[in-house]
Amino acid sequence: LGALKGLQDRMVTADNLRQRRGKKDGAGVTGGSTSADGATSTAAEVTPIQQLRDAHARLVLSRERTAELHHSWRNQLLRVSLLVIFISLHQLQSCIGSCLREIKGFNQSTADGKISGARAIQTVFGMY
Repeated sequence: LGALKGLQDRMVTADNLRQRRGKKDGAGVTGGSTSADGATSTAAEVTPIQQLRDAHARLVLSRERTAELHHSWRNQLLRVSLLVIFISLHQLQSCIGSCLREIKGFNQSTADGKISGARAIQTVFGMY
């Protein structure tokens, strides 16, 4: 029951957090009275416990938004990485194909100096 009340408190304060910084809530001004020196006092002062709850709710909301943004960025970077890999493999395929055709042509033109399969793979991938 206490956890449910805490959840309700967070939901109520989360609705209040949608307001941007610097923008004043009109409810605080209309509910108070103005004294002769121009200071506004509200009917119900906010207690330090309520301030802590509000700060905690803002912190939880900020952490959730940050985690959501981080997750979205990771997914987008994964998609871009896969796209780069596929494009690289496509470009590599054309280079390897032309290199293998040259090796086959060389092997067919010469009878004694043939390049073996293992040597061709080392030549293609630059491991010789």
